[in-house]
Amino acid sequence: MSDTSPAPISRHVDPWALQHLTDTPALFLREINLPDGKAILTPMDEHGYRSSNFLDRRAARAQPEDAIATLNELARHILASPQPRRPIHFLFHIGHCGSTLISRLLGEFPGLLALREPPPLVLLSHILRHQGAPGMQVTIRQWQVLHTLVLTMLGRTFSPNQIALVKPPSHTNNLMASCLAWHPGTRGILLFVSLPAFLASVLRPDLSEETKGMIRNALWTDYCALKGIPPCAPPPLSEGECAALVWLVKMTEYASVYRNERNNERLMTVQFSNFLEDPRFWLFKLGEFLKQPITAVELDLILAGPIMRTNAKSPGQPFNRDCYESKLRVSSVTHADEIRRGQAWVERQAHESGIFSSAVEFVGHA
Repeated sequence: MSDTSPAPISRHVDPWALQHLTDTPALFLREINLPDGKAILTPMDEHGYRSSNFLDRRAARAQPEDAIATLNELARHILASPQPRRPIHFLFHIGHCGSTLISRLLGEFPGLLALREPPPLVLLSHILRHQGAPGMQVTIRQWQVLHTLVLTMLGRTFSPNQIALVKPPSHTNNLMASCLAWHPGTRGILLFVSLPAFLASVLRPDLSEETKGMIRNALWTDYCALKGIPPCAPPPLSEGECAALVWLVKMTEYASVYRNERNNERLMTVQFSNFLEDPRFWLFKLGEFLKQPITAVELDLILAGPIMRTNAKSPGQPFNRDCYESKLRVSSVTHADEIRRGQAWVERQAHESGIFSSAVEFVGHA
């Protein structure tokens, strides 16, 4: 879903606020404009972070005006800060797999500040994906500086007892390794759904162009890199094959990062269908994994609240396990032919390439 809201009026950031940027997330780094050398900072409070599904122009801002800072002055204050790096936890996902719901539930934990879909990660992902390509003028050293700047800003919390839990956009999973390397205390959740469930979720007319755009702008490049072939134009693919490619690339990235022994103990896999079978068990397990203990009473209050009863992105629509599974069943019948094409395409890819067969094996293992 794109950001179509009007841009707010902006002002230059206050010098005092610049000096205290690392102290609080009250100014959120919403946008980096490399050609202009500027950054846009949006005023946010804790309620705004909690209620915002997307931290772009749709974010629930604390004040109407954004603030503008030059990248040079921002980097000077952030990178020169004497404060040590703070751990950040990440909720990685493949899209259309319950990530907003789980992020909102975990965001109710007293020790977590949940941030959903911060746009600067898209810029970092794009630069990394096209590093060395014609026209890419950002060097790997400059990317590393930007990476440090962005993650430092994302790691700030309102309380020293909080840890940021970041849900990146799904097409930025090429950042997983660098995000997990951010801090020894960083942990990552790998959230996914099965291939049939993913196809049934995304094979909708309103998502067709979004899926094709994701392939065109990012995932076909990732597919070529994973397969070890030179970048080229994507071949004609059916709707089901397009959706299957999205799933396959993202799950292969999961399998790759999970094979890394250093990261293995700091990763936890969650299949959304399993989560819906017993949300209480999985939330408690996730809290343990993130080292965020929570009492049974606190957990019951979270699950009894509105988050588990309403659609995260369409608040007027109810949500529960039966509703979710009913929609998948209807879609599975409506799009049966394309789902079969998508599944057959993944089977061919897994048969032809060991790197893609690892994705199928990962699902079985997880």
